[in-house]
Amino acid sequence: MKVIFAWLQYLLPQHALSRLAGKIARCRARWCKNALIACFCRLYRIDLSEAENQDPKSYACFDEFFTRALKPGARPIPQEPDAILSPADGALSQVGSLTGEWLIQAKGRDYSVAALLGDANLARPFMDGEFVTVYLAPHRLPPRAHAVPRHP
Repeated sequence: MKVIFAWLQYLLPQHALSRLAGKIARCRARWCKNALIACFCRLYRIDLSEAENQDPKSYACFDEFFTRALKPGARPIPQEPDAILSPADGALSQVGSLTGEWLIQAKGRDYSVAALLGDANLARPFMDGEFVTVYLAPHRLPPRAHAVPRHP
């Protein structure tokens, strides 16, 4: 099944699908954005208790809901020097080292840091560094910072 899904990624018109998804995410028609937000909340069991705005129907569009602000102090930044903070609600799907500027990012495809950042000069400091990929999965784990031991 994973092989079929991977082949579909190559066969489908990616740019057209991305543009369509973007238009749907920014759609302000009440019936569309409310249905999309309600479906997403039900499917991923979204907890809005930490959000500044807890009324899913009051968001102008799905994109506004998806990037919603949190209440002040909802997720304090820990002071432990070994804490790792996630930029998104999700699960780590990959962790690894860069070979030069190359890494395996998503769905088994290779990407360069320059391609991801859109600028070769911005990519230089990351050469031979390390990376993590956060798979957006709001239902998987509650977003909390965890201290982890450093590896020499």
